[in-house]
Amino acid sequence: MVARAHRVPVERTTGASLETYLSAHRLFGVLPKDAIRRLAAAVIERTYAKGHHPFYVGDPSAAVFAVKSGIVAIAEADRFGGEQILATYVAGDVFGLSSTLSGLPRTSTATALTAATVFIVPRGIFDEFYLRFPELAYQVNRELRGMLRRYARAACRLAQTPVSSRIAAFLFESLAGAADGEASPPAVDIALSRGDMALVLGTTRETVNRVFARLHRARVIAVKGRSVTVRQSEVLRRYAEG
Repeated sequence: MVARAHRVPVERTTGASLETYLSAHRLFGVLPKDAIRRLAAAVIERTYAKGHHPFYVGDPSAAVFAVKSGIVAIAEADRFGGEQILATYVAGDVFGLSSTLSGLPRTSTATALTAATVFIVPRGIFDEFYLRFPELAYQVNRELRGMLRRYARAACRLAQTPVSSRIAAFLFESLAGAADGEASPPAVDIALSRGDMALVLGTTRETVNRVFARLHRARVIAVKGRSVTVRQSEVLRRYAEG
């Protein structure tokens, strides 16, 4: 079995900078300064190597997780015994909210798709602040609604969108904004391996490789290792739209 927390060398967040991070966070930033100080003192920072798990399905819901860096996927078992990724979380995102609030065991497994550093907020202080500060409760409910929309979009995309369009959309979204103010074609290093990208998009590594090769031959993108340069953004957008 894969270890739950394989530590990766990382620069730890100091108390003062952690308070600054929490004060600017979209969820916790609504808390008053004294609550931020208490929260910073209770938070645990942990780094997971790629492929390791912050939690498994069936685990007690003992904490909420805020992503500092990296990519974390939430997945459930499908009817064939494989994994279906429901959502991915990146820096600034929060996961583990719904089961922590309900107090029920985890219904999914969290996996680091890249090396990922998270801030772990123990359930005790999270529950206390959720009940004590209406502003936090409001933000948590907004976050939960956003999570449900994210899950619904993912399910719809898997059911209705061709694989090639899903892959093109992933590339287009990854490259979005890279061209702002740039005279040369935008390029980005894709953090995920082709295999992990296939898991996220509900397909196979071979299919991802074929679509990349097709886009490369058509000179829509240029690929060098994990670095992708978009040459024809409008064509890539049309691919993404199907």
